[in-house]
Amino acid sequence: MTRVLLDILGILLVLIGVAAIPLPTPGGIVLVVCGFIALILSEDWARRWVRTFRKRNRAIDQLFTLIKKRAPKIIAEAIRRTDP
Repeated sequence: MTRVLLDILGILLVLIGVAAIPLPTPGGIVLVVCGFIALILSEDWARRWVRTFRKRNRAIDQLFTLIKKRAPKIIAEAIRRTDP
């Protein structure tokens, strides 16, 4: 049940975030990131997608590693699960 709720929450946050990105405030990007974190915590396909993206983009991988060191525990765990 928790996994289904995380899936729904993640998808909704990503969709709302994508719709809000053109707005003048940076809230859309925050919503997209939160949605991806929820999906990473619950879905294997999301972890594989982010892991592949990080393998192909070393600069993004270094940014994720830097964020992982300073992030709250739940975010650091999501990033750790996508380590290449």
